[in-house]
Amino acid sequence: MKKRIIIAHNFSKESFSAMSYELSVYLAKIGHQVIFFLHQPRVLQHQIQEPLPEGLEIRAWPGTGRPNQLRHLFWFLKIGLKFKPHLVVGHFSGAIPAILGSKLLFWRRTKTFIYYHTLRSQLELDRSRQNLLGMFRFWRRKLFYRLFCDSVLANSVRAKQDFDRHFKMSKSISHLTPLPDRFQGLSEPTRQLCFLGRLDRSKGLDILLKAVSKCQKELEKDGVSLVIAGSGQLESVLQEMPPFCRYLGRLPYSEVDKLINNSMAVCIPSRTDNLVTVGLETLMNGVALLISKETGLADYLEHGVDCVKFEPHSDSLEHVLRAILANQYDLKAIGRQGRETYKRLFSVPSYCKVMEQILGLKGV
Repeated sequence: MKKRIIIAHNFSKESFSAMSYELSVYLAKIGHQVIFFLHQPRVLQHQIQEPLPEGLEIRAWPGTGRPNQLRHLFWFLKIGLKFKPHLVVGHFSGAIPAILGSKLLFWRRTKTFIYYHTLRSQLELDRSRQNLLGMFRFWRRKLFYRLFCDSVLANSVRAKQDFDRHFKMSKSISHLTPLPDRFQGLSEPTRQLCFLGRLDRSKGLDILLKAVSKCQKELEKDGVSLVIAGSGQLESVLQEMPPFCRYLGRLPYSEVDKLINNSMAVCIPSRTDNLVTVGLETLMNGVALLISKETGLADYLEHGVDCVKFEPHSDSLEHVLRAILANQYDLKAIGRQGRETYKRLFSVPSYCKVMEQILGLKGV
């Protein structure tokens, strides 16, 4: 029997959230009825222009903000009562009204799946202190997972371990999420090392700056510069950067691939992190990736083959930087192999097939 499915996420054709739109299209093409909910009403008018497959409907949450208010729940209840979904897949704030509304209407007749993207350990590290509001939000989310979510989809083994440790439930399923292939060919890189991402404590920018300062003379002599792009809590530390470092501020998403392609390597020095999107973008673009071992992505990569791994502290990263200056790593070969790893593990078509199995639709 074909299923009625709701998927709630942002819309994109290029970023990681494209997986939900592509999954919606895939499921509709194999005969299921799908409603894809997004919270960007203008997208319906300006970005989705190709004809949709039969069985796929796209709806936008009312208003322009996040769909996290009671009015969004009541609006969804009217649609859910008519559609009667068998399955609901939710990401971020759109998951709450879609999953809660479906369970209130149909309880066990609807199976619900929610994504666990951000590690709890990462959130705790980025907060200066744990206040009462933070604790309330944690217990509210824990109650939501326990009462209304049949499965929690963790997009790395590390995310699954983090969920199991903090929420103490046996509901998590580990699988990899994809990134659309935007590869336009390799360009000749500059002698530029790149950091791209949020400037929060968990991302380890201070680790990178300390490691760079330890071998500053050698880097300058070899003509290597450091380029940093992003915004967040640690912007203040960038006031004391060495002269060969440049801070670009927050970069438009359309400029991300250009920055990566112009780099000899991209560095991810996170203290703790999940399946880092910048890491996937680096692999996709065929550029060498220097990555902390404390990330979910590093668990799927091989040191010296498709990445260079290091411990998330400045001494370990300094050792890697000195090894690069001594030509102990073939960065171009590592970048090429990284792209092969991306195609093997993080493509959209393979993700859709895995999700078909997770949702119990294989052979339906």
